Amino acid sequence: MLGLSGIALAYRIWVARPGTSTVIRQRAGALYTLFVNKWYFDEAIDAIIVRPFAAAGAFARDTFERRVIDETIVGGTTGLVRADQRRCEPPRAASSATTRRSW
Repeated sequence: MLGLSGIALAYRIWVARPGTSTVIRQRAGALYTLFVNKWYFDEAIDAIIVRPFAAAGAFARDTFERRVIDETIVGGTTGLVRADQRRCEPPRAASSATTRRSW
């Protein structure tokens, strides 16, 4: 029943009396602006959720990942492994031309 009454009201405003929508828009003023802009939900969600998370993501990408992950964890552990490999390698033998064999 409610759907049919909405259809009847729309028919009356836009078909039977075409200028009625303009009069309603002028009288409603701020309420019309609020409804046209969808109660400003998109702007509110953008300001409250999207922008802070985008800023946190940019910080994580630019600062945290570059300084903590790349330089400390990845670069730090590979540096330790390389230093450990150099420390654990046996001394290099001299070339075979200069090596004397005693048998």
